[in-house]
Amino acid sequence: MKKNKKSPPSEWQVSQEISQSILSIAKDKEIACHRAFELAKTFHITPQEIGYYADHLSLGLTQCQLGLFGYHPDKKKVHPSESVSENLTMHIQKALDQGKLSCINAWAIAESLNISKFEVSSACEAMNIKISSCQIGAF
Repeated sequence: MKKNKKSPPSEWQVSQEISQSILSIAKDKEIACHRAFELAKTFHITPQEIGYYADHLSLGLTQCQLGLFGYHPDKKKVHPSESVSENLTMHIQKALDQGKLSCINAWAIAESLNISKFEVSSACEAMNIKISSCQIGAF
């Protein structure tokens, strides 16, 4: 279970409607990444804001869509790929910022190559590249 690492901006305000929606889908004091994204879309807010709500409501974040955290019993679900195609390697390397691949760029690569997010994170594991800047704020 991860907590949001970033504090909300001072002007951020709590909506009871959003809070209640989050609490209604939380299980065992946790909210899954994919559910956070669904709610962000529903309420026209950023996934980061859902992370703020999760913290405000003392909920953890689980089941990262890249497989990086929130899985039981091993916490992490992603494992290094046995091999990484030249095309995927090129896309990842082009998207690096200070040697790291942002979560949003990992998602974009998966979409542009029509592969799963797990394939991108598995390639990063094999290439010893850290994924950074979780869109919900968990890391």
